[in-house]
Amino acid sequence: MFTRKPLNEGSIIERFTRSQSRAPNQINQLHESDAELVDIGAECGELLAITSDSIAEEIASGLYDAPWLMGWMTAMANFSDLAAVGAKPLGLLTAVTLPKDVDSEFVDELGAGIAAACQHSETFVLGGDTNFADNLGLTASAVGMVPRGKQMMRTGCSIGDKLFLSGPAGAGNAFAFMRLMGGQSDTSFFRPAARIAEGIELREFASCCMDTSDGVLVTLDTLIRLNRCRFVIREEWEQILYPEALKLCQRLELPPWAALAGIHGEYELCFCVKAERERPFLARAETVGWRPILLGEVVERAGIFFERGEKALPLNLDSYRDLSNGVSANPIEYIKALSDCARAMETRWYHV
Repeated sequence: MFTRKPLNEGSIIERFTRSQSRAPNQINQLHESDAELVDIGAECGELLAITSDSIAEEIASGLYDAPWLMGWMTAMANFSDLAAVGAKPLGLLTAVTLPKDVDSEFVDELGAGIAAACQHSETFVLGGDTNFADNLGLTASAVGMVPRGKQMMRTGCSIGDKLFLSGPAGAGNAFAFMRLMGGQSDTSFFRPAARIAEGIELREFASCCMDTSDGVLVTLDTLIRLNRCRFVIREEWEQILYPEALKLCQRLELPPWAALAGIHGEYELCFCVKAERERPFLARAETVGWRPILLGEVVERAGIFFERGEKALPLNLDSYRDLSNGVSANPIEYIKALSDCARAMETRWYHV
């Protein structure tokens, strides 16, 4: 019997856009950048950066149930895409679909979350649309500007580049596990913010950049396929992981890198810097009070390797890619399958 394989997000995008004409003044190709980059004329000196994102699965699964957090995440998801291309936000457009029986307190808190995210990102809500339906729907579009020639793309890294994170990772996956597996865990630590200021600093240094909104391993997998490279990851987990993420892995007896494997990330930037630019980059970061985290290095061939002394663990990305489609739409089943996969993978260390 023929079994239809579920489409992943990447293949859906490719099929959906197959019949659509691409703007001749658009700088990036499909999948090449977190935000779309449009040349609006040489006299401007800047490129227009545009992005759009929805908070849908997170609401449907019960991951986000507080209206303030829904609003904050709706805005920050978009601002993070601007940060990943080095753009400074101009503003946000919102498209809000509310249930017909919504109460005023919910609307107030939702608006307050969006407003707080805009204030944190030093920008504004420019306008949008509000309507009613059976289910809640939250979408926003952010616009920004980036100097011509300074835009960051997902492509561009090469062998010998250093791989960095803008800050500790794993908070998003720790939050998702705590929320979806039940219990009374305190998840107030999860308030991810777009790294806009850091993205602007990176314009002068990054050879490629992408945000970690879908989790670090998904981000690295995308960068690997676009750049045809391999990442060797250092096992400095106390620096790499957010404290709650590391504690959760220890409690569940999971390898620390499992905190990077889920598909609910945060808004850190994952980027590469040429080896000869590493020292001036770190010096510049120090002057602005930023401590980026060295994650690893770009080497030949393709894939992800974890390095532990004289041992190496090659990560089988096929085991993680599209895992959420393979188990079911049930997030609890997904988390259990992800944990099983991580434990099985940990048995494959070998001496180098």
